[in-house]
Amino acid sequence: MRLDAAIESVDLIRVVGIDFETERLGDLAMRWFDKQSRAVRLWTWFTLVVLGTLSAHATATTSLTSETVQHLKLQDHGGAWVRTTGLSTGPEKFDRDRETSVPSLFDPAKMMRVSDLRPGMKGYGLTVFSGIRPERFEVEIVGVHHRRFPGDDMILCQLAHPMLRDIGVVAGMSGSPVFVDDKLIGAVAYGWTFAKEPLAGVTPIETMLRVMEVTQPNLRDPEEDAPGSMESFRVYREMRETVSVKPLPKGVAPDGMRRVVRRDELLGEPQKELPETFTLEPLSLPIFTNCRSPLSLRIAETLLGSNSVFPMVAGATSGNDPAMQAENAPGGPVTDLKKLSEELSGGYGLAVPLLEGDLCLAGIGTVTYRQGNRLIAFGHPMFEFGIVSYPMAPARVQTLVRNIARPFKLGEALGQVGAIRQDRTPAVGGVFGEFARMFPIEITVTDPEYRGTRHFSCRVWENRDYGPRLAMMAITESMAATGRSGGQAAVLYEYTFAFDDGTSITKENYLADEYGGGTAGVIVGSELGMLMTNPFKKVRPQKVDFRATVLGRFPEAELRTAHTDKSVYRPGETVQVTLELLPYRKSKIVQKAQLTLPQHLPDGDYQLVITDAAGREELELERNPALGQISDYDALVRYLRRNFPRNRVYVVCLDRDTGSSVRGQELARLPSSIITTLEQSTESQNYAPIAGNVVVDVDAVTDFEIQGRLTLPITISRKGRD
Repeated sequence: MRLDAAIESVDLIRVVGIDFETERLGDLAMRWFDKQSRAVRLWTWFTLVVLGTLSAHATATTSLTSETVQHLKLQDHGGAWVRTTGLSTGPEKFDRDRETSVPSLFDPAKMMRVSDLRPGMKGYGLTVFSGIRPERFEVEIVGVHHRRFPGDDMILCQLAHPMLRDIGVVAGMSGSPVFVDDKLIGAVAYGWTFAKEPLAGVTPIETMLRVMEVTQPNLRDPEEDAPGSMESFRVYREMRETVSVKPLPKGVAPDGMRRVVRRDELLGEPQKELPETFTLEPLSLPIFTNCRSPLSLRIAETLLGSNSVFPMVAGATSGNDPAMQAENAPGGPVTDLKKLSEELSGGYGLAVPLLEGDLCLAGIGTVTYRQGNRLIAFGHPMFEFGIVSYPMAPARVQTLVRNIARPFKLGEALGQVGAIRQDRTPAVGGVFGEFARMFPIEITVTDPEYRGTRHFSCRVWENRDYGPRLAMMAITESMAATGRSGGQAAVLYEYTFAFDDGTSITKENYLADEYGGGTAGVIVGSELGMLMTNPFKKVRPQKVDFRATVLGRFPEAELRTAHTDKSVYRPGETVQVTLELLPYRKSKIVQKAQLTLPQHLPDGDYQLVITDAAGREELELERNPALGQISDYDALVRYLRRNFPRNRVYVVCLDRDTGSSVRGQELARLPSSIITTLEQSTESQNYAPIAGNVVVDVDAVTDFEIQGRLTLPITISRKGRD
């Protein structure tokens, strides 16, 4: 009966250590316990216990041995639920202080434990409200919210400063250290939605120090050994083929990109404009970008799907000389970045610049505590990816933006001085002198009708999921910054990828869109993404070059008729093809094309296919279906190098012979016996029949978007007649 009563009142959930007010579990548990059967309630109780235990272990520095786990159980002793283990001599009541071990880095001369705090105690905090160096705000302890998170407490503090009056706690204050009796107690990290009073949730320093203990130089490279994701590769391929921005697929969590499932999705409820309740949330880390075009911001939305961050369109900069040397910015110029990095400590602004240079995207928070060449910051996770390698930089705060919905610090990064190596629930941990991998992008855009030629340089965080989308943002925003971000436009562009394994791809293309040509960035970024997420071998980008000319959109022209100068040719002769194009609302235009036949071409009947870019791609797949398959890295490179711009007419001479494609290699004009042998001896995924071989292939550049496809027969005869 006691178990039934405990389940009905949900007291058991509280006893085993899961705070029922925790947002991640509370709503689900209430629904199940209020409406479900006893069996379902028992199942839910067990699930919540397991989830709570796992969550607590995520932040712990010690782990239970298998022997301990085998002896861990719950027993009923005199009406109180207690824990017994094989390591204790008897029942042991849950005791918050005894259960939490003191981190080895805890210094009682400089720090204060949660158990020593009392309501009404006064202290102060440090944060940057303007400029580079921190200033003081006042703090009063309201109380301690015990077990606000599984296995951990949260300190409640009332903050006071003229800048915080009537706006609550500010995004960007995450990590601001709080002191009582000049001893560090923790970091400002949480606030209530839509609150006017600055009541903050403070992550205890004891909890944050666990992150510092495991923040060490030379940790493993998170990109080196992390498992990849075929889904990420497929998404980038779909983006390339459809020229559209796609989010990550549901349920996929590749390295560096975690999809956050909203509660309304989980419970099947519609998302509301305003919340039904006002909840305690992490002080979202403001992610500033100087990108402003609709397409760039759409890409940013696919990157920043976490409750801990939110994108802000602001004229911020990241890691460039103008930002550091600005004499007209708060705090003045930074003439010695190394000296500033040595000064960087509790209360200073901390930035995570994922994209820096002329185009930027950087998160801004606050340092909590520094010891030697290590620091901890934020008091909550950024993306919560565990061992990471994010760029780390000091930050300048321009001002506080007073906003009822979400007040925030407006800031910018000032240049890398280290790397964030841990991204955990209680904090992020950084190391000075160790740098995250970045790769450069050089962008040149010419718009003859507006600002001529402009050049942009930036560096992109090398992460196989984030990097390609950051590159998309940089290119699309460069196109917009040169001329416009909307309206009908065409762009002729060329780009080059260089990778560490020697792979180099150079392509040119033409497209027209309604984003001022900005979708060129989607194509380039998706191809970069296919290479960086490919399932065959690891490659690192060394450099990306992009050059484009923005024009008024080319008119469409229909391919109406075509004819050759004669019907029979000798091997080695030149075929003259006359094309008739009908542009939109213009008179027809005659275009010439010619192709030279091979000297040793056998006699017989052949086809000339005159087509647009889409038809040229279809022709390749019709005659050799294997070209659409990517079975290895070499096939991927061939796939990406295949390129048919839309402003060209393609003339292809095909024979009627057959052949085979084996592991991507075309074997033309084979006897039927050889084809049968190859088909039987080759794995099905590596074999495809070929119907028709390309004899010669030419194209003609036009000032139109070509549409249409025609076929002409020709005959090859050494005698020069039928």
